[in-house]
Amino acid sequence: MGHNDVLTPTQFPAPGKSITREQNTDITPVLFLTDMAYLNPGLILTWLKVFPVVHVAAPEGVSGSVPVEVVWHSYEKEEYRSEVWNRVLEMVDTPWVLFLEDNETIHLPSLPADDTLDPQNWKAAMIQWRSENQLRQCYQIRLVAKSDTPLFNGKNLPDCNSYISGKGIDVDLSPVYIYRDSDPFRDLDPEDELSVARPSPQVFLALGARYFDERKYVLASAQYRRVNKSDDVLHYDRLAAINGLASCMAEQYKWAQAVEMAVMSLKLEEKQRLPYLILFRIHQLAKRWNEAHDILNQYHQLGETISAANFDKLLSEEETLVQLAETAFRAGLRKESYNHYQRLYMLRGEKVDASLLQRLLLFSIEQDDYEQSVRFFNELFAGLVPDNIDAKAEEQLFEYLTLFMEKGWYEFASNLYQELLEHQPGNETYMRRWLVALSKSKDIRKAQQVVGKMRWKKKTG
Repeated sequence: MGHNDVLTPTQFPAPGKSITREQNTDITPVLFLTDMAYLNPGLILTWLKVFPVVHVAAPEGVSGSVPVEVVWHSYEKEEYRSEVWNRVLEMVDTPWVLFLEDNETIHLPSLPADDTLDPQNWKAAMIQWRSENQLRQCYQIRLVAKSDTPLFNGKNLPDCNSYISGKGIDVDLSPVYIYRDSDPFRDLDPEDELSVARPSPQVFLALGARYFDERKYVLASAQYRRVNKSDDVLHYDRLAAINGLASCMAEQYKWAQAVEMAVMSLKLEEKQRLPYLILFRIHQLAKRWNEAHDILNQYHQLGETISAANFDKLLSEEETLVQLAETAFRAGLRKESYNHYQRLYMLRGEKVDASLLQRLLLFSIEQDDYEQSVRFFNELFAGLVPDNIDAKAEEQLFEYLTLFMEKGWYEFASNLYQELLEHQPGNETYMRRWLVALSKSKDIRKAQQVVGKMRWKKKTG
């Protein structure tokens, strides 16, 4: 949602308007606004059909009427987010509080039912956004049990890890989904966050990611090590720190150490992506093609499985299939390579290029897959055969039809040469090739007729 889609506060219904609720009387959402432009009354009204009340914390007072179920909190601009969240937390009456920011929206079906909420087992929130046409995600604790004491540490990246550790609370990674338009760490000021006694581990992870992108691998490693040495780190951030260290080691050609860290990470949790990609890249560079294919295939088999790691990285489905196909080919796994290319063909749909069709055609012939061979041949030469073929395409056509003949698929070759001859009846090359195909197919009668026509033509000039 962009700012131009936002409604104004005065578009709320008049105070006292009754709201019909459907579920979740134990959870109160708190919307923290950094700017009034993010206020979307229509979205809040939707939430009021699900929750008994909605709290809004904003840098300004409300300038119009709001429903009685909306509790408005104004905060000073110099106040930190964690301070505001702790203050609002004290004022909420329900047992659970869900914190949201600016234009974030809740995936309502992912919310736990009231009777499943457990003060000793909190659900993590999965924050998702899109960047460069890829889905990005990050776990954070946003759904918290009511507390009369300050729960959040940090400044503008509220963190309750020490509270969770101190109370012996478990964190469930079957998450509540929250969607947003931008990277939640985009405007983070790490130096400011590090000035407090208990900064969030995600500050160090975000700083490590920035150093990594700048190729400052020693500095990035230092941030990841700080997270690993801390006791108050949740599972998804611990994995991110281990994976970050493995990535730094791989980029510094410390491959043995990188492999050790990646394997350690996968022993802790198989449902993630980056360790597989690190191992794949190391095997690929070492030209261990079978190992590279196996590890990337394990990565691919995860499919849509939710990653358990923060700051995880992934290949697109298309790039994964390309790498699988090429690696399988180098490993001598030709059937597997063919299968990967077929999946890539299905994925690309109408965007299939000639290069992919050529690979598919060669593999399908090699694998004795006649029906697919005919399909890919027809697609490759669509619009060229029979009357629009140039010298280069003709040379390719002869090569592929020779392969068809070697497989014993004479009838297809014979019919195609006949079709070409109907448009170029004087082409002796087509005539000779047609004759060979007919003789191979044991269609002696038709072959004799062709020979007779050739002799008659030569005799009569």
